[in-house]
Amino acid sequence: EYLSNWDRILFFVCHSQDFMNNVCTHIVRLDATYKKLRYYSGNYDTYVQTRRDQDMVQMRQYEAEQKDIAEIKDFIARFGHGTAKMVKQAQSREKLLQKKLEAGLTPMPEQDPQYDWSFPDAGQLPVPVLSIENVSFAYPGGKELY
Repeated sequence: EYLSNWDRILFFVCHSQDFMNNVCTHIVRLDATYKKLRYYSGNYDTYVQTRRDQDMVQMRQYEAEQKDIAEIKDFIARFGHGTAKMVKQAQSREKLLQKKLEAGLTPMPEQDPQYDWSFPDAGQLPVPVLSIENVSFAYPGGKELY
């Protein structure tokens, strides 16, 4: 509750989706493909949906470009050594391919690494494993929160 009412910028790393949904109003992500910070409005669930949509569009564009390049290369390979008319068309497509490559291609969407957070069974543990009593918390210079 304290952080959800925070009226300043706060950068943090968190692994709790519930916490980020209740606290975050904007998400900033370092995009390794483009080496830029990407800004997303909304909570974590909104960020996930927006990013999924953007990745889908980028993947479609990437696949379309790759298909187009494969078709051009296939045409050049088949007709690059035929009649003068076909050789001229193949050379024209080769120039088109070169222009596409110089302009830059759409990279594949960056896939987030998947981690397996499974731990071996610890077996029977004595009760209590950990006991904490008389604990309080306060931010530096602030009143005690609990």
